[in-house]
Amino acid sequence: MDVSFSVGLKDPVSYSLVYFLIALALMAVGFVVFSLFYWRYRKEQARLAEGVRVVKPPKVVMPFLKSKYGRQVARLDAALNNGQVEERIAYQELSRIIRAFAKEVTFIDVDKYTLSEIEMLNIPQLHRLMRAYAAPEFSLGAEANVTRALIQTGETIQAWR
Repeated sequence: MDVSFSVGLKDPVSYSLVYFLIALALMAVGFVVFSLFYWRYRKEQARLAEGVRVVKPPKVVMPFLKSKYGRQVARLDAALNNGQVEERIAYQELSRIIRAFAKEVTFIDVDKYTLSEIEMLNIPQLHRLMRAYAAPEFSLGAEANVTRALIQTGETIQAWR
């Protein structure tokens, strides 16, 4: 009994060139989109790293602004002492007040900045206050002294140059 096997090679599976070109085009589009987003991110980081130019308001406006935001801090202090405002809400309001004040005196839109972006602005008094507000503002169990924060905020507003 003679058993013979014959093995013949078949043509390789051929894929259409169209599928390959579509895949290549999708990869190219993905690379371009990623590159654009990465370029915008790097550009924004470089802008923040070099610092934003702080523009000071006219000297006649500063006493008005200090008085306006000082009154807001005093109203918040009174509301807190009367039990109308909880401590966490007070920290959130302090954050809003100091951000609005800084925005008016520097002409920088700090109310949309994160804590790390505020640190890059090189305005230490603002960063110090925002760092002090961060934990009590966002965490329910954080230890904090809201009275001290109110005093520091009022002092910072009055000492701002």
